[in-house]
Amino acid sequence: LPDDPLSARAETHWTETLGRGDWRVRCESRTKMWSDRDNFHIEATLEAFEGNERVFEREWTRSIRRDMV
Repeated sequence: LPDDPLSARAETHWTETLGRGDWRVRCESRTKMWSDRDNFHIEATLEAFEGNERVFEREWTRSIRRDMV
């Protein structure tokens, strides 16, 4: 919303793929960021694949007080 800076959100999705011959790996990350009156908020996920099999996944959620920045 133009008159409400706290309504801003950012979202990213990044995919990186590598391979050689029949071997393929892929990493995908997703991040969401927003704020409210008191905090900045971040949610993120990271997934790693070998072929189509997911071999790793991690999720993060963090809130950072605005008065600490």
